[in-house]
Amino acid sequence: MTIPLALILDSGDRSLFDVPSKAPGPPGALPLTSEMLLERPSGDFFGWAMDAGMGWTRRRWVARSF
Repeated sequence: MTIPLALILDSGDRSLFDVPSKAPGPPGALPLTSEMLLERPSGDFFGWAMDAGMGWTRRRWVARSF
């Protein structure tokens, strides 16, 4: 028995597309200084922003980065 490809790729359930695309982020700010912006690699800031966005505490990512 052959299953049509359309049945495999499309469940027909339109509620699958009802995904919230925006939500409030965590409160606070990254502790950036002008010296850091001049001296640190940009990847550090990207990583810190991702860590903060995932809800990691400042204590956790500052201890390993500074």
